[in-house]
This record gives sequence, C-alpha cells and structure tokens, in this order.
Amino acid sequence: MNFSRPSCWLILAVGLLLSACDNNSDVGSQPSLAPTADAKILGLGTDDYSVRSGTEVIISAKDSEGLDSPILQYIWQQVDADGNPLAADNPLRVELIERSVNTKAFTAPVLGGNSTEPQSLFFRLTTIDAENESASTTLEVNVVPVIDANRFLEYPNNINNKYKVIPTLKQGYSVTNPFIIQLQRDLLVHYADRNSDNTREPNTTEAFDIGQSETVSTTMPTTTAFQWQTNTDILNRYQLPHFTFTFPSIDIDNINKNFENAQRDRRIELFALNSLIPSVRHRIIIDDPDATSACYDINDQPIACEDAFILLILDVSGKVVARSGTANVEFPIAALGNDTRAIQIAGGESIVVNAASSDGLPIETRASALAYYDAIDPDGKRESLNDWLKLAGFVDESGNKVTDETVAEAVYLNNYDLGFGREMYVRRDPATGNVFSYVVNYTDLDATLNKINPLATVAMEYSPP
Repeated sequence: MNFSRPSCWLILAVGLLLSACDNNSDVGSQPSLAPTADAKILGLGTDDYSVRSGTEVIISAKDSEGLDSPILQYIWQQVDADGNPLAADNPLRVELIERSVNTKAFTAPVLGGNSTEPQSLFFRLTTIDAENESASTTLEVNVVPVIDANRFLEYPNNINNKYKVIPTLKQGYSVTNPFIIQLQRDLLVHYADRNSDNTREPNTTEAFDIGQSETVSTTMPTTTAFQWQTNTDILNRYQLPHFTFTFPSIDIDNINKNFENAQRDRRIELFALNSLIPSVRHRIIIDDPDATSACYDINDQPIACEDAFILLILDVSGKVVARSGTANVEFPIAALGNDTRAIQIAGGESIVVNAASSDGLPIETRASALAYYDAIDPDGKRESLNDWLKLAGFVDESGNKVTDETVAEAVYLNNYDLGFGREMYVRRDPATGNVFSYVVNYTDLDATLNKINPLATVAMEYSPP
C-alpha cells in the first residue's frame, strides 16, 4: 500500500496550522470595541419626545450594550443645547434621581407665566465599559406647557389633611414671663431595606431630612400654676399655643437618593413598599433668652422650660389621639385613622392612639374616594357610566350607539392575564385629539360573544400634551 500521499496532506495541514500562528497573524491585536449609548424615555414609543409640564419623566439607558466588555457605568448629566453642563441656577435645571443602575427619574419643570412655547431639556448619557472604553449620546426632551399641570397630583381641597399639636404645661407648672416656643416636626421612615430577611419586616429607621422637616413658633404667655385634670381642660385653655400641621407626603425617591453612591444596601426597593411605616416626631425647642428662669415646677422650683411641657395630639376631626409624657413624641402617620393600637412614646411611656390598618399603613375612606372623583371630574359630568359614554362620544343624547369612523372596537380573550373575555371600544375625538376607551369584562370568551353577565366596565381617557 502507498502511504506517501496521505502523509503529504497531513504535513500540509500541519504547515497551514502553524502558519496561522506566526508573526503575520492579526489575532489578538484587534482594537476593543466601545459600548453603545442608547438613551430613551420609558413609556414613549417615539424619538420625538414631548412631555407635559410638571409630570414625572423616566429616562433610561437600558438598551445600551457593551460589545466587547460589560458596561460598568452609566453617567447622566443635564446639559444645554451646546453640550455644556447646565448651570445650577437655570430654571430648567431638574434633579435626576436613580431608579435603577441605568435609569433616572425627574419632574419636568412647571413653565411659568402664560408661556405656550415648549422648552427643550438635554441630557447627555455616557456609558463606560470594563475596558474603560466609552460612548456618549444626547437625549432631547420637549416640555410642553399645560394649564392643568400636576392638577391630579395635588391634595384635593375638600379633604381635611391637617392635624393639631398643643404644647401644654405639666400639672401645676408655671411660666412667669412670656418667651418664644418652637415646635419641630420631622418625618421618619421605618422600612425593610436590602438587608432585611424574607419576612420583609422593617429593619431600618431613617430620620434624615427629606424635605419634610418643619418648625413653627409662637409666644408662650405667662401662666400661673396651670391646673388640669382632663384633655378637655387643656383644650379649653385658649391661651395655650395651637400648632397645625399638614400630613407629610412620602416619596421613596427622597429616601433612595441618599444611597445612590454609598450604602446602597439601605435603599428601599419597590417589592418592599408594603414594609414602609412612616411616622412623625414632634419636639419642643426653646432657645429664647427670655425663657431663662421663666419656668417653675409644681413645687415652685425653677426648671428647664423644655422639661415643663407635654404634647397633646389631635386628629383631623379634633379628637385627642395622644398625650405624651414628655416634650418629645413620635407616632405613626396612620395614627389618624380609625383603629386602635398601643405605640411607644419617646421616653418609654406607652399610650393608646388611633391607627389605620394592622400593617400600619393608611386605609382608603369614603372621603378619599369622593375626593378622587372630585379631582378627575370637577364639573360632575361623569357621575355614571352612561354620562361618560355620552361625554366621550360613544352614544348620542338618546343613548344610541355611535358607529362612525372615529370609533374602533374589538372582542378578544385575555388569555395571558385573568382569562377574561373583553369587549373593547376606542374613540379619538377629531376636534381635541383626546382618546377615550372602555372595556367590558366577561367571565370567558363565550360570555363575551353573547354579552352575558358582564363583570365590570373600565373607562379610560387620554389627553395629549
């Protein structure tokens, strides 16, 4: 047998392999590819981004890619039209708050005056990968002025969202000359951070200033041996200071922005929101020189004025819900609801106050529901589904169904969610551009096709900028 021919091919193959590894190869010397930088607004499906004045906007780099190495940094910076950092005192400057590693949120500025012209915001995104390669892009956001900016985000005027705190002298104590008394209210939040266990019980207390600290002051009048037996005696003493506070609002962005760089394990995540229990702390502050030697105890001995007072807490209806044993008291915001719970007062005294639900979170009431409807329907034109159908143009004044080119309809099975059959209608008003839609839900597709026993109808509106 002749083996010479196969041997030549083998040697040739080896030679080819070796030649691929000599100094003439470009393997390993190719430049590292830079990452991509892709900036967009979440929830908007176009590159021409327009948002309403006063609304929340979320910008994201989620579609950026590391081509040769993973992206390690996403840097967002607000700039002007020329790409220069925007000045701190520029009225269009916004605060960027981290929502995730590659996502920021901000509130679009409320444009002042009677301006009808949109204003442009510019944000530069820079991505940096593990090889220190980078890429940049600029995102333009058009802010459109609207007359009702943030209307639905304001507290309705017909809801009583205020409570009262009355500093009162302890039994038999006296004030011999007037002085300025201050009451400071701070917001505290108790929540489960990233270090909590699977029970999601609150394990962190944060009392840093998140824009909710408030101090009020007035003059404490001369009072001789103040005697009282009940809360009513205190309420009837009109000379005592009465401080009124508005319920603070809780925004988790104001918590998390403190931990964007360091201590990230102290952030609160969306899945842990139910663990959050907000509370308020009130304490008396007296630094008026006139208060020196102005307060006396029941034995007519001088005492520091901060130690001469206790606090009476009244809920929105004027009912006393707490009386502290000191001039420093903390209680949950839900302490103005309609349930009963014992809480711990600073200084160790345990009292009973009104709370909301067993998990410490506020509950909705008939008043809050009515306030919601007042906010979305201030003119009372949508008090029933039939009223809304007429207003939206789905039926005429006689209640007959409108079937022109402005209305589209579809019947389908929502197989990936609740399994409901749905009958959906959409209409765009040609005059205003407003979009109206309503969905009738049925137990299954057969019930939908035969329009048998509808479960619920959901109505929606959209008004473009």
